[in-house]
Parts: sequence; C-alpha cells; structure tokens
Amino acid sequence: MLFHANLSKAFWGEAVTTAAYVINRSPTAAINFKTPYEMWTGHKPSLVHLRVFGCLAYTHVKQGKLEPRDKKCLFIGYPTRVKGYKLWNLEEGLPKTIISKDVTFDELTTFKDIKEENQKVREEEPKSVDVEWQGKDQEIDQDTPHNPEIDQSERSEDSPDSENQSNLQRYSATRDW
Repeated sequence: MLFHANLSKAFWGEAVTTAAYVINRSPTAAINFKTPYEMWTGHKPSLVHLRVFGCLAYTHVKQGKLEPRDKKCLFIGYPTRVKGYKLWNLEEGLPKTIISKDVTFDELTTFKDIKEENQKVREEEPKSVDVEWQGKDQEIDQDTPHNPEIDQSERSEDSPDSENQSNLQRYSATRDW
C-alpha cells in the first residue's frame, strides 16, 4: 500500500491499520466465506465507504465566508470509533491529521502523481534566451515609431535578407518561453 501510494515509511502504522480494517471486511475461506466483521457483529459490513489508500481527497472546511472551502489532503485510513475518514493535510494552516465525514475523493490520483505534477511545474518555469545579432551594427532610434514605408525606401536592394535583419535588430533581446 505504501509503495503504490509512494508514501514514506512514516505512514506504515496507518497502512497497517487500514489493511487490518479492509481484511476484517473481506470474506475468508476459513469461516465459510464470511467476513470477520460479520462473524463478530452478526451482520454483513457495508463496503461503499472503502477508498484507495493514499488517494487525493478534498475535505470541506468551514473557515469563513470568503475563505477557500476545501483543503487538499491524502486519504490515510479510517478512524476508530468515529464515522468518517482519516486524512493527511497537504496544505499549511491546519493540523496535519484531519478526521472528516465531508470528503470528496479522487481515487485515480495518488501522492506520486501530485509529486510528479509539482516537479513538472517547477521544470516549466519561464526561461529566458539571449539573442544576439551578428550583422552590421546599425543604431536604432528607439524614440521614432516604426514606419514600414520609410524603411522600404531606405533599404538597399542588394541584400534579400535586409528586411529580416531590420526586424531582428528591433527584436527584444530577451524572450520568455
């Protein structure tokens, strides 16, 4: 479970507790394909509340009218003697462990996916590229607006790339990707 969710060994206690919770609600051949929970309580357990360990979860938080209403968390298990889910908070400002019944799950996204997404965002930071012109040095008057008709008359016909060279000289030296 820890490997699938790509969580550290610090969560091994939560993983063991969650595994025991799921095993106690799974049928076993030793007791005629009944669940340990059914043998203990006398009725079949509900399985609709079971979730993927380590999946992304959003819990509803009532902090104020203008504050965000959900917090990004990871599902780490089921609390004892309380209905709800045990969550690990990924955002600042709240306690690290939260128990809540009002949770929305994204069972296809795990902590591994969140880490990869954050790493891609860091890699895609804007980069700048320096562009240098290695042609004839010409001074460009920055105060005069560009007028293509005047430039056409001033351009020499001996160089076919003179229009491109003129545009490159006006090009800003740094560009964001």
